[in-house]
Amino acid sequence: MYSTGSSSFNAFLHIAVYSPVIPLFIIIFRQLFVNQTFNLLMIYCLLSLFFTMFADLSTNNPILNQTVTNIQFLVEFILLSLLMRSAIVDHTIQQIINVITTLFIGIVITYSLMKGMDTNLPLLYGFGNVLLVMNAVLLAIDVVRSEKKSLISSYLFWIVAAIFFCYGCIFLLAFGWKFIFTRNNITALEIWQFGFLALILKSAFFSVGAIVYKRA
Repeated sequence: MYSTGSSSFNAFLHIAVYSPVIPLFIIIFRQLFVNQTFNLLMIYCLLSLFFTMFADLSTNNPILNQTVTNIQFLVEFILLSLLMRSAIVDHTIQQIINVITTLFIGIVITYSLMKGMDTNLPLLYGFGNVLLVMNAVLLAIDVVRSEKKSLISSYLFWIVAAIFFCYGCIFLLAFGWKFIFTRNNITALEIWQFGFLALILKSAFFSVGAIVYKRA
């Protein structure tokens, strides 16, 4: 396991591994999985929990840890893209997300086959985060156009907020600041810290979205 130098902060970050259990429990308890969007969110939470636990336990094996991290990011990208597409009403925006998702998957798979799945892919991580934020913006536009009620009471608002803030902040803080401005490579420890903090934030937003959802 990585160490931040603070035992309390280390414990806090490791507790974050289990944070997806909260929205997962709410979805199951309220039986929201009959909704396609929440069904995909439930799958996302389950896989996020599994991958994050496995990656956290494999930090002493850099090759295995990096391989799991790469697979996790690709799987999360696919699930979140499908989740956003399922919530969109506008057919044109759905097609745009389909094209973005397909192109990125092709790029990641091709690059991984060339360089190896155990290779650190900071540029692809950053590019993928930007695409997720772009998809979230498209979903936000669709939500504003189609929602007649207050946005705060819309479950889609909280899903958009989770994706937009988490992946946007990760890109700006980790990749934007470290790579674009200082030209230094981000370290594995920094990826670990940002990833776990974002996981807590995502779980919190997803939980609120599951709580405010009202059946038609």
